Amino acid sequence: MLCGLVVVFTASMSGFIVESISDTSGGISNWYLPIKGLLLLLPQFDKFNPSSYMVSAKMLSWPVVVWVFGVVVFVKGLALWLFGCTFSAGVR
Repeated sequence: MLCGLVVVFTASMSGFIVESISDTSGGISNWYLPIKGLLLLLPQFDKFNPSSYMVSAKMLSWPVVVWVFGVVVFVKGLALWLFGCTFSAGVR
């Protein structure tokens, strides 16, 4: 449950984290590409925010819903699954 909360919190803040890391210099700039790569695999809730559709009373079309679902679940999910399998195989 704690891991799930960390993923939700990180996905909610991922846009802010990438922007704040890109503006820094010094020791943290060495970690910019690995952190950005990992954050790109997580779902970015700030980009897929349906409230902008709700405020203007627009309907979400099915192609948009299917595209977001496909990207978040299949593409990023597969990449995270392969990442996890690679590192869990090394632990055993």
